[in-house]
Amino acid sequence: MYKPLSLKTRPQISYSTSTMPRKGLNTADIAQLMNMDYCISLKNYLPKRYGIEKRRGLKKIWEVAGANPITLLEKFTSTIWIFGYSTTIAAYNTSTEAITTIKSNFSANDGFDGERYGEYFFVCNGVEKIWMIDNALAISEVAASPICGGLKVIGNRLHAFNLSTDSSADQYSDVDDGSNPPFDSWNVSTTATQGGRVNYRNAGTARAVCQNGPYTIVFCDDGFYSYYIDQLDSSGTLKKIEVIQNYTQDFGGARGAIETPHGIFYLNEAGLWQMVSVGQTDVPMSRQQILTSNLIKSDYFKNITQTSADLIYDTNQNIILVACAKDSASNNHVIGYDIDLKAFFEIENWNINRLAKSNQEIYGASSVSTKVYKLFDGTDDDGLDISTECVFEVPMKGLLNANSNNGIYSAGLLSPSTTIHIKTDIFDLNGDLTETKTDYTWGANSTGSAEDMVEWGGEFFGSFFGGAYEDAETDGLIESFGGGSVRINNFQRLRIKITNADKYRHIITWLSAKITTKSPIRRRNFTKIT
Repeated sequence: MYKPLSLKTRPQISYSTSTMPRKGLNTADIAQLMNMDYCISLKNYLPKRYGIEKRRGLKKIWEVAGANPITLLEKFTSTIWIFGYSTTIAAYNTSTEAITTIKSNFSANDGFDGERYGEYFFVCNGVEKIWMIDNALAISEVAASPICGGLKVIGNRLHAFNLSTDSSADQYSDVDDGSNPPFDSWNVSTTATQGGRVNYRNAGTARAVCQNGPYTIVFCDDGFYSYYIDQLDSSGTLKKIEVIQNYTQDFGGARGAIETPHGIFYLNEAGLWQMVSVGQTDVPMSRQQILTSNLIKSDYFKNITQTSADLIYDTNQNIILVACAKDSASNNHVIGYDIDLKAFFEIENWNINRLAKSNQEIYGASSVSTKVYKLFDGTDDDGLDISTECVFEVPMKGLLNANSNNGIYSAGLLSPSTTIHIKTDIFDLNGDLTETKTDYTWGANSTGSAEDMVEWGGEFFGSFFGGAYEDAETDGLIESFGGGSVRINNFQRLRIKITNADKYRHIITWLSAKITTKSPIRRRNFTKIT
């Protein structure tokens, strides 16, 4: 009688290796089906081509006593910053480190806005007319100007938006004719060199104005509109007309929209958008804008308060930074987007109200005190440790089998005093979560002498890895390859959680987990009906 062969199922051993989540956050997809290029948490780490790198810190530059948030921060001259708080506009001189109060009795307002134009700086606050500051830091009211909540210089005109008479409107000044002071005339006329006004009341309150090619784009609470100024010859006299390119009602845009070499970036409750072309109202498919944050849960940005949001483009790192409020009355959260990698990350413990740039360096003004910081400077947050977290799931060969973990290995560049925690969370055979099943620490493999740091952190390390770290600052870091005999049996799913809290730098390049796939999990909880 024939008897079939009885074959035992042998465990299958594999190594799940990650070059770390270089593609950033992904909270929209199912975690157990994602590869390890993505993660479900990335806090105070910046995604890089060579792995993830702990962010730099912030350093206080100046402060004024008190707990008033700064609502305006802009560079005026090579040595002068203009900043505003409460009812005061002041200047900080980087050469003398002196603070000069320019005007302290503005009317109560929700915040200042300001723009530099040549040797002048213009300020508004939503309840008074525009004020003009000159190089000597005297200040005067622009009597002919409208009352507005925002300012934007485009070409040789100053735009005032969110007017007291029409919150959706954008009013622009007469053309700067070269005489001083500029922008002291605000006619609403058809004459080519004079000013004008455009509005779209269905779009709601105007929050930001940007330029895209010939088009002026006005982002509002409930949509946006765009127009360009066309000129025509009327019996030998140049006239102008505002030609509407697009009227759109949608989520609109929050304050702080910015122009970059990669298009306009703006924020709303649907996420962070990148606009290359405004398109036409009657041809919706002509609009060229994408939702960059489509891998983040849809309710993420709905839970972000954007009232005092601000955006900036960091040219050096090619990233967009968004300062906003998360479960807070004031800004306490920064969202980062790497344009090259199309990767999102989060920066915690930065209470930033306004972002500004000087010589490609990034600065931030506090939302909880009257302080200004230089960002991505040093290895601590104004004396405090920087805490990091990276969480990602290790994909299993099958979702229906029991698994075991018999080792975790990792490599990177560590400071001599760095201690990194590598923790594991598991879902058991019943699908129940157990957090921190194991917790291992990983430190540098060297005693960290000066000679070692120069050798491993300098040219030798860079050439040894074929220039993989040519964009990274590796000075003071030591090559480290670590591992542990992590032994966890009988689980469905495995998550790795990497944490750190200190004042030292580190880069993690890859992590690998040794997984044994075992017998199928038995399930008997389906009830047969037919």
